[in-house]
Amino acid sequence: MTVRWEQCCSKFAPGAVSKEIQKKTVSYRVGSRAFCSVWIGQGCLRVWLPLKWSRVSNPPPFARDVSDVGHWGVGDLELRITSAAELELAEPLIRAAFEAIAAKPLARAR
Repeated sequence: MTVRWEQCCSKFAPGAVSKEIQKKTVSYRVGSRAFCSVWIGQGCLRVWLPLKWSRVSNPPPFARDVSDVGHWGVGDLELRITSAAELELAEPLIRAAFEAIAAKPLARAR
């Protein structure tokens, strides 16, 4: 499933998405901004997206709001993906996170 995950994240903008391996997670970035963080577990992927739970219409059953709990990744939306079918259902949310981050202008250094 991790190979499919890699393909899913990199297909939004081939060549523009970078991967940063951290202690517990892997972050996928556009420029310097992460659009998702992934923890690779036994039999599942936990994915955190920088989307507000309140703005997600009709979230899948494997999604949850983590805005009030500690978590390792970026954002307020957590997906617990256990199958290729769930990854397909999650793809529109991942794309929405990618597009939201890619559309933001870079902050200027002071």
